[in-house]
Amino acid sequence: MINRQQAEANAYVIEGLVEQIKIHHKNLTDHESVEAEYGALTPQYIKRAIEREVTAIVEKSARLKELLEQVYQERIGDA
Repeated sequence: MINRQQAEANAYVIEGLVEQIKIHHKNLTDHESVEAEYGALTPQYIKRAIEREVTAIVEKSARLKELLEQVYQERIGDA
């Protein structure tokens, strides 16, 4: 059962988080391709960028999970 009030209140935030996660994933993929190209010689700024993107994805995914649990009124399992 969906909590309509929560769904309406959080729809914009949920949509924004999904879009942001997509952007972070694309950035991560781009940085990882550079890392694959350079191997052991990967510049530190690329390594830090990868860490930032991974951290952002984890944090935003956790927030998205919280909001979806409020909307669907049940716990979402960890994948």
